[in-house]
Order: sequence, then C-alpha cells, then structure tokens
Amino acid sequence: MPLLAGIPARLLVIVGSTALIACTTGPKPTVPHYVAPTAGPTARLVVRGNVPTEERYGVFVLDETDTCAGPRLVGAGDATHHPDSTLLATDRQQTVEFRFLRADKKTCIVRWTFSPAPGRSYLFSGVGTPGSCRAGLLDMSDPDHLRPEATALRRNAPDRACVPLAQAKGYPGGAPDGHDTSHDAVLREGAGADDLQDLIGR
Repeated sequence: MPLLAGIPARLLVIVGSTALIACTTGPKPTVPHYVAPTAGPTARLVVRGNVPTEERYGVFVLDETDTCAGPRLVGAGDATHHPDSTLLATDRQQTVEFRFLRADKKTCIVRWTFSPAPGRSYLFSGVGTPGSCRAGLLDMSDPDHLRPEATALRRNAPDRACVPLAQAKGYPGGAPDGHDTSHDAVLREGAGADDLQDLIGR
C-alpha cells in the first residue's frame, strides 16, 4: 500500500505547506561588507564617530543611490575605535550612511550623496546623542582647510526615508563642521537595528 494512502488530501496540503515554510525560513542574512575598488580612479574616505560609551555606530556605502538601498558595511566603531579608511570609485555618485545604534536597539540614520573627485580625501563623521544623531561630509584634501563637501546632498529627512535626488538639498549656511544640525535624525525603535545586530556586544 502506498505510504500516503488513507491520508486526507487537505492534510497533505497542510503538511506540504509547513515543510515549505521550514525550508524557506532561516536566519536573516547579514549586510554584506563593502569592497573597495581595485582599479580606476578613486577617492579616500576617512570615517570618524563620536558616540557615548557602550554605544556603537556603523558606516555604509549604498549600492543604489536613487532608492537609498543596498547597504554595504564599511565598518563599525564605538567611543574608542573607528572603522578603517577606504576607497570610493569616482566615476559615479556615492551615497554614504551613518547609523547610530544604542544598546536598547534604538537607532537613527543620516545619509549623504556626493560626487567624489579622483585623488581627493573626504571625512565622514557622525555624532550620537541620547536622543538623536547627526553626520557630516567634509572635503579634507587640504588638512589645514577642511570644508563641507560642495556636492553633498542630504538624502533623508524627518518625514522621508529617501529624498529623491532632484529634491535633495546641500548644506545650509553656517555648517562649518559639515554637520547639518537643522535636520538631526531622531532615534527610532528598531529602524535598521537588524543590520547592526552583529555589532552589538563586540
């Protein structure tokens, strides 16, 4: 007698569906690491963060500038450690992202899109506070004359996760350190925390 003989068809459907779910569910894939270009013109990206003790931050380069999607982890830092510097291709716009993550998994995000120039150096720095965060992008090619990056466009706002490039704005007046304090990002429950879950407790 066939092994499945006598089992109601509807039960077989349920068993089959359960098996399919078991096969397709699993741990959430981790965010891939950013890989710097090895050929073509590049610019240097230096990362710094100022966050409270016991808190962490991550810096990402996004694959999809138009949609603010496809984050790749450059590195994670804390109050005493900064990610290593990296290189960016200069044949296209680049979008960089600062994520401040507290131990309670509240997080906030700041994104900037800019057009790096070959041979230049840029500083992407972020600050985390108890209730918000901010980040800025400076041209540091001349270490004695750091200045906000002229091509930088802020890509997220309090009410929009991804501002279209055509509507994105550059630095307001009076931002000598590159931090747009007029639009600090607010800490939110769990927003993007999963992408940094492996960084907690290191």
